[in-house]
Amino acid sequence: MTVLAYMGPGPGLAALGPLLALVGAAVMMAIGFVWYPVLLVRRLWRTWAARKATAEQRSEVRVSQKTPLQGR
Repeated sequence: MTVLAYMGPGPGLAALGPLLALVGAAVMMAIGFVWYPVLLVRRLWRTWAARKATAEQRSEVRVSQKTPLQGR
């Protein structure tokens, strides 16, 4: 008994599309798992830096506006 295992170009090309879609989805998922935390850390860092700069500006304004008579 002989078995013919030849698969022509039609089914091969038809199987290639879903295979590429799965590989692409896996790559995008891996990139997302790495990139989203990076974006989150960058956003938190910028927020922290902006709040720190605003607090420093406010403290400088408070110090510069005081006069010797305000303490009494």
